[in-house]
Amino acid sequence: PGDLNSFILLTATYSKFTALPMEMEDRAELQGIATKIFSMTEQITGENRNHQGFCLSVTSDVYCKLGIAASLGGDSRGALQFLEQCRDAARKMGSDVKVKRAEIMITKHKEQDQRRRGQKTICTEEDIRMARERYESTLAMLGENNDTTHAAQVNLSIMLHECYHSIEAERLCLKLYSIHRRLFGPNHDETKRVEPMLTKMRWRKVSIKTESKTEGYFLLRYEGADNEKCVVQGPSAQPRKRSMEKRFTVNTKDVVALLGTPVICIDLEKAKHLNGKLGDVRSIDEKTGRLAVHFEDNILKSCLVRPENVRIAFNLT
Repeated sequence: PGDLNSFILLTATYSKFTALPMEMEDRAELQGIATKIFSMTEQITGENRNHQGFCLSVTSDVYCKLGIAASLGGDSRGALQFLEQCRDAARKMGSDVKVKRAEIMITKHKEQDQRRRGQKTICTEEDIRMARERYESTLAMLGENNDTTHAAQVNLSIMLHECYHSIEAERLCLKLYSIHRRLFGPNHDETKRVEPMLTKMRWRKVSIKTESKTEGYFLLRYEGADNEKCVVQGPSAQPRKRSMEKRFTVNTKDVVALLGTPVICIDLEKAKHLNGKLGDVRSIDEKTGRLAVHFEDNILKSCLVRPENVRIAFNLT
């Protein structure tokens, strides 16, 4: 009975923890519930060592979510510490899959932190090629429902997104999210772990010619019969601070897609065959301000396009 009551209380507290969003300006509630969970797992393990594996699994998952939340909140040191604790708990329970997943997250976090501090350039096409080979070989050997495949899929998605291959990254992440919903259900921790990554990949960032802010803005939607107006929100500071963001409407002609933004070409005269084609912005020509659009259809060559000749693509499904 004592064990049962402890498990019921732990399960209820853990469910409350997993229901909280990872992207929070004030993470005190998240950390407060995590502290309670750690206390409960320690108590349960102390009373019965047979429950150690389950408690370590919960502990590892909690540290994983704390690490992601800290990273989204701009706490680089805290994020790394939490992710390392996630890995250590996974090692104690003997879960190779959770250890590998944690190590991938630690590596990616360190690389992102180095880039933020200007110590490392963005990943290369060779990095993407190798990550894609790892994912495809794992998928072929183990299938799409395997945890190791999922870890390789996450790694490739993140790398693609960081290198502005945004369309492929979002599609791959959406596929993983759909697999997790099918395997585990919408409220499972594995499913919820993918949600913030997919949400971030669905952001559509733009700059506004009439605004002096350099951070960019989130484009929410077009308005008007001819999409002549845009609803934007921002500025898009990192870490994101929603309480500081404002929503307003601007002329579409004053909006410029930022790097990595999925776009559709329109009103091209000299390359009419590209009108309606989907691609993402990989670079911006400094002299002309034109966008280097790389198309999802690999048969099509990339093209420099004026900002007014593209529309932001929202729904890739």
